[in-house]
Amino acid sequence: MTRLLVSPRSVDEVEATVSGGADVVDVKRPAEGSLGANYPWVLRKIREAVPEEVETSAAIGDMDARPGLASLAADAVASAGFDYVKVGLHSVNYEGGLKVASGVARAVDGRATPVIAGYGDYALIDGLAPIEISEIAEEAGADVAMLDTAVKDGSSLFDHLSEEEVAVFIEDAEGRGLDTALAGSLDLEAVELCADLGTDIVGVRGAACGGDRGDSIDEGCVRKLAGALS
Repeated sequence: MTRLLVSPRSVDEVEATVSGGADVVDVKRPAEGSLGANYPWVLRKIREAVPEEVETSAAIGDMDARPGLASLAADAVASAGFDYVKVGLHSVNYEGGLKVASGVARAVDGRATPVIAGYGDYALIDGLAPIEISEIAEEAGADVAMLDTAVKDGSSLFDHLSEEEVAVFIEDAEGRGLDTALAGSLDLEAVELCADLGTDIVGVRGAACGGDRGDSIDEGCVRKLAGALS
């Protein structure tokens, strides 16, 4: 079954996220990018507010070729008790991305699940192609390959990649023994499509807010999304 990941921007949105039925409560800071890292005090507050039976995730940034920085951030997130640590391979070539991913995987050292993320709109940022993300995740010893969008301009993951391309990404990652996660301005219809394609995790914020990611998370919207995946 596809699990629903929802990204509250503060501890005030955690109750609606959890009560609505999200499987994973995700922490990031959109002001710093698609996978922007949030402040440690925000991470701690949200982690403390989430019931133990609900999984948690935190992003550590849209990362360039700085494996030391990525490793340090990943260690901090794992030490704070998060279940997933997500890193975006943004301004890197293959070699640089592999160093970052390997550093993250080694830093969490079994305490958390490393998620290696790329971008469906990779052509806009001269980024790594989806298949390269899966290759890097496998070689680095990570567990999850993810696609999001780097440019938050209202376009969704499926505005940049066809259903067939996303299906190939999922099939390739699964063949490498990886789980997959999809995000990127996904509405309810796109969430259902992601589930039909067989991804393990689908991530949202805007859809959980009623369509505008700048609004607050609405329990009813989360419940509707969770229901679509049940």
